Amino acid sequence: MLGLKGNQSTLQEPVEDFFTTAVAGQFAGVAHAYTEETDKDHGRLEIRRYWIMEDLRTLPNAARWAGLRSIGMVERTCWQDGVQSVEQRDFIASIGADAQRFATAVRGTGA
Repeated sequence: MLGLKGNQSTLQEPVEDFFTTAVAGQFAGVAHAYTEETDKDHGRLEIRRYWIMEDLRTLPNAARWAGLRSIGMVERTCWQDGVQSVEQRDFIASIGADAQRFATAVRGTGA
């Protein structure tokens, strides 16, 4: 599991663009796995949504990444003290498109 950041912009941008388009189209025609978690604790409500898919055609030079099997996105929406924040993180992974396994792996990265 590798979280994509600015230093991997050649991967981050195509993954981010793919998921932005897929979410806008409600993943119509896109094979993927999805799960969602809700946590409410200490006056804070947090919803994490996880999408993962194995179609790597949108990635440039995907073959360079040995063992690469999937791309994933986590969207975290948090409400605290009446303020809403939304964060999105993109990942590449060596696991298949299993959303629950992806969620467990992402939580293990501290994301």
